[in-house]
Amino acid sequence: MATYRAVEAASAAVVGLLDDTFDETDFAEEIEFEVIDGGDFASGLPSGAGIFAYRIEINGTRRHPSGRIDPTGQRELSKLPVDVHLLVVVSVADARTKLALTGWIMRTLEDHPVLPSALLNRDAGEEPVFRPDETVEVAADHVTHEELLHLWEVLGAAKFDVVLLTYVLRNVLIESNRSISEAAEVQERLTRFGHLEAVTR
Repeated sequence: MATYRAVEAASAAVVGLLDDTFDETDFAEEIEFEVIDGGDFASGLPSGAGIFAYRIEINGTRRHPSGRIDPTGQRELSKLPVDVHLLVVVSVADARTKLALTGWIMRTLEDHPVLPSALLNRDAGEEPVFRPDETVEVAADHVTHEELLHLWEVLGAAKFDVVLLTYVLRNVLIESNRSISEAAEVQERLTRFGHLEAVTR
């Protein structure tokens, strides 16, 4: 299914994964995990880790997967493959705790490279965003030093004592709610020329 809310749900699923697997007894400070945006760098980052989707792009290396066939037998328009590039912003006052939390996050995301549909739909409410058989891949993203430095400057991260981790969510397939007919529409006009009828006398 992956509706247009797929990017939102996938980002929230990363937060859900960290929340579900976090053991607060391992850390003395209170740790929070949230989805953040650029404004949070100005207003204040959470004490813990923020998930920031800083770039969202269409995956040009994949052919657009064909749309599914709906219950009426018509095929939907092709799915849209999207990559969501994330910054995991680790921000904790204590330096040792921050480094420990960074290591824990990296290990946790490495241990869970696939987000299942149950986690993706956890905050979706009554209408699920992903189908039961759909998943999203989580992988470390390779960002150049120049790009990372540019992000650091633009976001104003230098004002904070933070660690930036780069990841990417792959295989986010957004489906269309429009269908295409398998056969072209046909118009037929019948015209009878010189129709003869037998006349009996």
